[in-house]
Amino acid sequence: MDISEKSLQEQINMVRKALYSKEGESELIEYLDPIVRSEGENTVNEWVLKKGISITDKEKKEAIEEGWLALPLALRKYKEKLDLIDKGEDVEIHKISEYLPWLVRQAVIKHLDQNYGLETRD
Repeated sequence: MDISEKSLQEQINMVRKALYSKEGESELIEYLDPIVRSEGENTVNEWVLKKGISITDKEKKEAIEEGWLALPLALRKYKEKLDLIDKGEDVEIHKISEYLPWLVRQAVIKHLDQNYGLETRD
């Protein structure tokens, strides 16, 4: 199923299930995998082009995998919003599939900058 095909409510239900069960977490990870991989790969390619630095395929794969580090933060932030909604607060919430890509990019860029982006020291 295409990521954009799930409604906001369906994604909220997936997140709620992921917060409280391993099965739900696995389903959410499987659902979000294309986002993490696509955003991670695009971010790596843009970073390499911008920095003019060459990295190996293994290093690219490691950088893309760093995108998964964004998931716990995304879930925590999303849960905070869901908790406010449950309390009757009027909170704007987006699909996690729209929220997660920015966090993935940040995690990948941080990894690349820390591991490959530093200028050589004399």
